[in-house]
Amino acid sequence: SQVVEPTFDSNRMQLARDFPKIPKPRPRKVTVDDFIQLKELGNGKYGRVYLVKEKYTNFVCALKVIEKKLLHEEEITDQFIREVKIQQFLNHPNIIKMYGCFDDSTNIYIILEVGTGGQLYHQLKKSQPLSEARIAFIMRQVCEAVNEIHSLRIIHRDIKPENIVLHDVNVCLCRISSSFVTSGGQYTKI
Repeated sequence: SQVVEPTFDSNRMQLARDFPKIPKPRPRKVTVDDFIQLKELGNGKYGRVYLVKEKYTNFVCALKVIEKKLLHEEEITDQFIREVKIQQFLNHPNIIKMYGCFDDSTNIYIILEVGTGGQLYHQLKKSQPLSEARIAFIMRQVCEAVNEIHSLRIIHRDIKPENIVLHDVNVCLCRISSSFVTSGGQYTKI
């Protein structure tokens, strides 16, 4: 095929179809080595969550790490799959976003939006009592998140201060792993 040199004639704009096809780079698998661990945000029975920065873009996010061995030993593989399936299509300002997931030989990693203000639980433990206005603000945003997931026939089942994350501007519901999707009045695991 013949290579077409772009011309910048003011009377004629060269269309993209006139340029030679440039092969797209092959997608590279994301690995844990693509992230710089900044600090641990929390841990639970099934995994740890770290504040990380992606090396190439400096994008700051949360990285949830779950041992594959633990998934099998605790027989929570279905719960994990449910969390990923539900989380991947949720898009609401009051629900923590999932950016992606990947694995290696020992762990599964979920890349999540990070709450800059931490968990509501820690805020309640360390600070003065929250004002009525602040509590109303938090509850309204939690209710908006719950309304959104209920409109999608998802029931969270574990709303508590540990699963509410604070941002500078808003409040987000997280840990969707305990959720179920309802179907025709029945509770259905997905």
